[in-house]
Amino acid sequence: MITPVMLVSFYGKQVFEYSDRAHTMLLGFLTSCIFAMAVLIIARRNHYTQDVIAGSYITPLLWHFYTRVIHKEDLAIQIRGV
Repeated sequence: MITPVMLVSFYGKQVFEYSDRAHTMLLGFLTSCIFAMAVLIIARRNHYTQDVIAGSYITPLLWHFYTRVIHKEDLAIQIRGV
């Protein structure tokens, strides 16, 4: 669930062309849904608590690494034609 929220936060305004206020409200809603879902997953005992907590910070870190490092290298290779 975190990955689609990261996609919306990164590309949402460009793709859907909505206002800054709508973007902020949508991200707030989606973030609150993620927190509620994490609490419910832990309460239901579907996953270990460590899995939920680790996934909640590893996913944004991997997203940040991809968008800042790997994606720029991919774009540079495509532009050069290599």
